[in-house]
Amino acid sequence: MDLFLIKHKLTNDFPLAQEATVPHPQQAAVMVMLYPKLKTTHILMTRRSMHLKYHAGEISFPGGMFEEQDEDLLVTAIRETKEELNFQVAPENVLGRLPVVTTRLGFEITPFVSV
Repeated sequence: MDLFLIKHKLTNDFPLAQEATVPHPQQAAVMVMLYPKLKTTHILMTRRSMHLKYHAGEISFPGGMFEEQDEDLLVTAIRETKEELNFQVAPENVLGRLPVVTTRLGFEITPFVSV
């Protein structure tokens, strides 16, 4: 899909609304990073190391748990992306906030989309 169309859809249907976040032990955020390559839009995902205690070898988006020092879940997603990939996402490159996904274990994951 064309990156321009994706940006337009996110801006109109999933605007970035920053909200105060109440700390909750099962609240997390991820960054869905889009990038153009050879006239195609790609999504950056990571593969977790096989030696990890939890979720070893799983494919995932960069992200993690909300921490008390984070102002909101967007800050969580940006911080975790920096920690995991050493890549700083500028807030102005975040296009939207998708609906919260609740996992089977009760975690509430908020996805943010950036370019």
